Amino acid sequence: MGTLRECAHLPMAHPTNPCGSQPESVMKEIKRATPKMPSSRAPVAALFSAVFLSGPGCGGGDGAAVSPAPAPAPAPAPAPKLTLSGTVAKGKALANAQVSVKCASGSGTATSGSDGRYSLDISAATLPCAVRARSADGTETYYSVLAGSGAGAGSSTLNASPLTELVVARLAGSSTASYFDAFGASSSVSSASVSQAIATVTSLLAGKVDLGTLNPISDPLVAASSGSAGNAHDQQLDALGAVLSTARSSVAELSAALAVSGATPAVAKMLLQPAAVACPALRSGSIRLINPRETDPPWKAHVASFDATSMRLTLFNGQVVTLPAADAGTPCSYTFGSNRLMVSSAGLWFLFNSENGSRPMAFGLPEQTLPVAEFAGVWSTLWTGTDRQGGIEGVYTEPNETEFDASGTQTASRVCINLTPCSSDTPRARIASNPAGGFDALVSGSALARFYMFKSPGGELLMLAAANDASSWLIGTRTVAPKVSTMSNASAKKASGEFAARTMCERVEIIDLAMP
Repeated sequence: MGTLRECAHLPMAHPTNPCGSQPESVMKEIKRATPKMPSSRAPVAALFSAVFLSGPGCGGGDGAAVSPAPAPAPAPAPAPKLTLSGTVAKGKALANAQVSVKCASGSGTATSGSDGRYSLDISAATLPCAVRARSADGTETYYSVLAGSGAGAGSSTLNASPLTELVVARLAGSSTASYFDAFGASSSVSSASVSQAIATVTSLLAGKVDLGTLNPISDPLVAASSGSAGNAHDQQLDALGAVLSTARSSVAELSAALAVSGATPAVAKMLLQPAAVACPALRSGSIRLINPRETDPPWKAHVASFDATSMRLTLFNGQVVTLPAADAGTPCSYTFGSNRLMVSSAGLWFLFNSENGSRPMAFGLPEQTLPVAEFAGVWSTLWTGTDRQGGIEGVYTEPNETEFDASGTQTASRVCINLTPCSSDTPRARIASNPAGGFDALVSGSALARFYMFKSPGGELLMLAAANDASSWLIGTRTVAPKVSTMSNASAKKASGEFAARTMCERVEIIDLAMP
C-alpha cells in the first residue's frame, strides 16, 4: 500500500522537498492507494498531528521539537461566604421586613417572607455583624448582633425581635440606631459581652417574662403567621408584648432605658409595672414617701405600696387611700380632700396639703436600690430651710454646687449667696448607705440628714435630702453647662435653682413646683 513515505521515489519530486507538488496522475494514484477513513474526526486529527509534528522531513528527521503550550493558570479559590438567616418577629411574623446587615467588612440586604424568615449571603465578610430589621410600614425597627472576629464563613442564625433589640441596647449602651449606623471596621463584639447582655435582659424581665436559658439571637424562632402558632420562643415575645401593653410602655422606651441605665439596669424595670389608665407615669410598685418638714420618723420617710389597677395606696400603718379619677384636663393630677397629688413624666410624686402650712409638700420616689457610686460627679443643689429672726420665721433658699467621688466622699462645695461670686466651702460630708433605705449624710461621724436618690428611665439622677431636725431640705441634679454664652452671677443662681426644680419635675407644664 502506497504511503506518504514513498513520495521520495516518485518522479519529479522537488529537489529540496521530497513531498513537494506532484503531477496530477501521481496524485490520483496516491488518492486511489489511500484507504478511505472513517467519518470520525479523531483519526484525522491524529493523522495530521503525526504529519505536522514529525518535523520538516517526511521521515521525521532530526528537526527541532516544538514546545507544548503552557498549562492554564488555576482558577482562584472562591472567597469564603457567610450565610445569615433568621426570623423577624414581634410575636407575629413581620412579613416584607427590610433586613440590612453590616459587618466589620461586607454587607447585604434581604426581605423577609410571609413567615418572617430571611436569608442572605455575604462574600468575604469579616465579623462581627449587626442587623437592622424594619417593618414594611416603617413603624417598627429591631436590631440584632453577631459576635466574633476575623473572616466569616458558614451559616449563622441572627433573629431580629423586641428581645434582640433589648440585648443590643444593653450591649451598646447607646441608641441602637446610632450603634448600627456607626457599625464598621472598628467594631468589636465578643461572645462574652453578648452573653452578659442577654443575662441582664433575662434578669430585668424576671417575674414578668421568664426567658430561662433562651438566647433570643440564635435560638430557633418560629413566628405565628397565617393562623399557625409560633414556637416557645415566639410565645415569649407575646408575653413581653402583653406586659408592655399593661404598663403602657413600648419596646422603644424600654430599649432606651436599658441603653442609658449604666451600672443599674434594674431602674428600667419600672417601665414593666402596670400603669394607671389616665396617667402612664403613675405605676404600681413601692413608693418612698418623704415629708422633709416632718419630725416623726415613720412619717418622715416610709415606703408605701401603690396598685395602679385599683388606684389604691397603702401606707406603712395599713391605712388605704383610694385615688379618685384624674382632675379634668390634667390626667396626672388627683385631688382628694385637702390633698393634691401630681405625678411627673418620670414617675415622681408631689403631694400638697393645703391645710398643713408647716408641712406643705411631700415627695414620692419609686423605691430603688442604687449604689453610693451613683453620687460621683458634680451636682447643682438647692437648699430650702427656715430662719428665725426677731421671732419671725422666714424661708430661705440657697443654690449650691457640690461634688462627690465614687466612695460618697464630698470633695468640693461651693456656696452661692446674694449677688457675690460663689465661694468655696470646706467639704465635710460623706454619704453612706442606710440599711433602712436611702443614705446618711455623715459629718464628723454623725448623721445630720437622710439622702435619697432616684434614677429615671431616661438615666437622669435626682438627689433629695431632708435634715434630721426637719429644719431644711435639698433637691439636686447633675450639673449641666448653661445654654447661653455668658451668665451673670444672679442669673446663674436663678438657673441653678430653676434647673433643679425643672429636672425634678420633668415637665413644668404638668408640675408647677411651688417652693415653701
